Amino acid sequence: MSKNNEKASVESLESPPSYLGLGTLDANSVVKSQDKISANYTLDNETLYKVSVSATNCQIVEYLGGNAIATTSGHKSLSRAFFYHFMSQPPNKSKRLERLFNKLADNRNIFVRFAQQPPYLFYPAGYIVCLRQPIANNNKSIFSKTEKALMDSNGIFTKLDKRNGIIIKLLEIGDVTVEQVIVADFSTTLLHLARSVDMLWGSGIVPEEKEYRLTVMDNSERPAGNISIYLGDISRGFLTFSVIVTEGADLDLEQVQSTFRESSFQFLESLKK
Repeated sequence: MSKNNEKASVESLESPPSYLGLGTLDANSVVKSQDKISANYTLDNETLYKVSVSATNCQIVEYLGGNAIATTSGHKSLSRAFFYHFMSQPPNKSKRLERLFNKLADNRNIFVRFAQQPPYLFYPAGYIVCLRQPIANNNKSIFSKTEKALMDSNGIFTKLDKRNGIIIKLLEIGDVTVEQVIVADFSTTLLHLARSVDMLWGSGIVPEEKEYRLTVMDNSERPAGNISIYLGDISRGFLTFSVIVTEGADLDLEQVQSTFRESSFQFLESLKK
């Protein structure tokens, strides 16, 4: 192969993107040799991925603590290799994401609820993450003061949806209470997840009460009307609770309360087994 043909061959290849999943491209690691491009992606100053791109094979090798933990190869594009790599390691089987999620929630009023197999993947982002924060009387003022600054933070958050919702609780005495709230859903990428959670926590908009906690979840779990039941705070008199987006959902509030109450008792009963 002549030098001109070699150069043309390399330049026709897919260039490594500036980030990949949780990793940022190490520009100094990019090497072009013959008909292949190789590069490294880092996370917290450690190698996360080593990728190679050629006309016949694109490969991703993932590292954790300096050790290779997964390899995906045999694909004709880096984007395709990336999709297969992520699909082979869903969140519930990823040691890296398990470590990240535990760190996010450690000693903070933050709950991570991530789909075992999210239905959507994006290149090069991986997953789009929703950070859900109920806005009630106890944090409405600080949210109003910090909302613009948060959304102006250099693209850390890609979107903010504010919708009407409720926090519904099952009390110890068996009654159900409903509190009207605004549900603020911040969208971000895996790359910015840790920083975005730190920003929201540091802003002071996350109250200390359990039912107002910040929830981290896959963006596919945002639809209105979804009911997810969680253990409440018995010391404050409620057994279970749920944060529900009502705007855009055709909901009968009385039916929602009845369904929530019945499902809560089933949930509590299942914990005894």
